[in-house]
Amino acid sequence: MNAMPDDSAAGSTTPSLFVVALPRSLSTAIFERARSALSLAAPVWTSAGEILNSGRWRMLAREDDGDRFTTAHEVARFEHWTRFLDDVVQPHGRAYKDVVQPFVCARWLAQAQMRGHAPRVLRVRRPLADVAWSMLEAGWRYPARAAATGEHDIDRLLSGLLQARDALSEPAAVEIDFDALMRGEDALASALQTLYPGIDLPDLRIGDAGFRAHSATVLARRGTPRWRMLDARLRTLEADVGTTRATEHCLA
Repeated sequence: MNAMPDDSAAGSTTPSLFVVALPRSLSTAIFERARSALSLAAPVWTSAGEILNSGRWRMLAREDDGDRFTTAHEVARFEHWTRFLDDVVQPHGRAYKDVVQPFVCARWLAQAQMRGHAPRVLRVRRPLADVAWSMLEAGWRYPARAAATGEHDIDRLLSGLLQARDALSEPAAVEIDFDALMRGEDALASALQTLYPGIDLPDLRIGDAGFRAHSATVLARRGTPRWRMLDARLRTLEADVGTTRATEHCLA
């Protein structure tokens, strides 16, 4: 499958952009604002630039097959997605996004950077307890596929998110802070100026009065017992993984 061209990006010399994030991190709003500000085109066969999310491929009528959070242990499928990226990602004039295949994207982007022809990478950073809360509310448990530890369903989801966050730190990227966006700061323009120095950008603050009211609600969650429980479990799981790695290193 080849990416269909978009006339708005024909002949563009602007390096392509790749937005990576975990789910529910304002990635669609960030992607659309950034793409528009940089005059980049999204692939016309997908929505919100999500080229690895078959549920967003416009030409598919079937139900999404749930192929998300594929890890390198799933050798054939991982290679399939990697070769797909080799085929469709263009070096100039395009904008892409992913929130469902962090391990594939992280590996591919890091390798493309080593080869010297990777798109510019914008990484969204949101507290994992926020992400977990939103995914549990939506009934999305697929991060558990990548779990390194955890006996219970929630622990496995949290472990999968920890693995994904660590994977996304592999490629070089400019980070944008979720909280700064929620507070109404112009963090997106600042990040894009770093990625694309010399390009004049408008004010790219996200949201209106309704969004700011929603933001206050989202940030207030962090004072609830449920959010604190999720955050505490994440810290425990992270510490357990760190202890296991340290032990394996000593035994090696």
